[in-house]
Amino acid sequence: MSETKALPLVILDGMLETLKDPGAWTKFTYARDADGNEVLSQDPRAECWCLAGARNRQVRRLSSDRGIDVAFDAEQTTMHFIRRSLQGRMRETVVGFNDHPDTTHADVIALLKDARADIVAYLED
Repeated sequence: MSETKALPLVILDGMLETLKDPGAWTKFTYARDADGNEVLSQDPRAECWCLAGARNRQVRRLSSDRGIDVAFDAEQTTMHFIRRSLQGRMRETVVGFNDHPDTTHADVIALLKDARADIVAYLED
């Protein structure tokens, strides 16, 4: 498997690491600081992120390491698998899923783990 082909897994693993603690997850904005104020997802003051904010954070890191084109391609593949995992969860978009009143931190982690399993299966083909 090529290193580039595995980059979506790098993004997804980074998202899981970013959101692993319930206090590191938020709704209705990309990221918040310790006082609950909205900040950019890559802001060093950010302490919690939504799904999209966690993705943005990881893609920004990857683009710094590998370049914007490589990061963009990896992001598109990552989002393909996340959207595929959304099927059957009664939400059409990542933001709609994250921000829905019934969505919990456990739901978000389960979604990411499902997408991760799909990426691993894809990489093994």
